[in-house]
Amino acid sequence: MAGKFRDDRATDLFGNPVRERLGARGRPPLQIAPQDRDMVEAALARGWGSQRIADAVGISLASLKRYFRAALLERDKMRDRLELAANARLIRAAIEDGNMTAMKQLREMLDRDGLTRQKVVLEAQQKEAQDAGIGMGKKEAAQRAAEEAATSDGWDDLLGPSRLN
Repeated sequence: MAGKFRDDRATDLFGNPVRERLGARGRPPLQIAPQDRDMVEAALARGWGSQRIADAVGISLASLKRYFRAALLERDKMRDRLELAANARLIRAAIEDGNMTAMKQLREMLDRDGLTRQKVVLEAQQKEAQDAGIGMGKKEAAQRAAEEAATSDGWDDLLGPSRLN
């Protein structure tokens, strides 16, 4: 009965290719389409787990690990790569095409990156000043001096930890 109805479709209902049997025994090797590779990389960029990706692509976890080993090893970098590619495309649209929306987004992105950079520099300067004891107020300096005196010059028996503050 199965021989009566020949299936000439190139893909199944989900868009996966229908592979012909060539008469060889066993399961044919997996043929990875570029769309499958794109889907795996997009899922990795979104932070999906391996089992979820394998289920979505329609392959086993073992096949995912075998055929996408290089992509799985770079799992942590995928989100950064995606963001970088999107930023590059945004910059190209803003500069070369003169796209005003892209220019606005680029300006916002640069402002956000500048604020982040300033915040990192400011935190480093504050930590450096705090370690050096610079820039603290009178009360904080007096408190720190009292704590140091209580713990260093033999005063700890007179001013124990319960007597501080």
